[in-house]
Amino acid sequence: MIIIAEKNDKRLMLEKEIAERCRIMDDPSYYSGPPLNKTDYICIACVSIVSIIGLIIGIASV
Repeated sequence: MIIIAEKNDKRLMLEKEIAERCRIMDDPSYYSGPPLNKTDYICIACVSIVSIIGLIIGIASV
């Protein structure tokens, strides 16, 4: 019974924390960071390509 109570307590704490963070993010004065620029998209594409190549090499070597 204690384990179930601990799980419920942790879940309740998690739900409270999520609600608090959502409230903060919904505030109009919340700054979410700078927008992505061209360099960011180039880096995203490069990392994606390298990951796909690594995945293909990993699957082919099995």
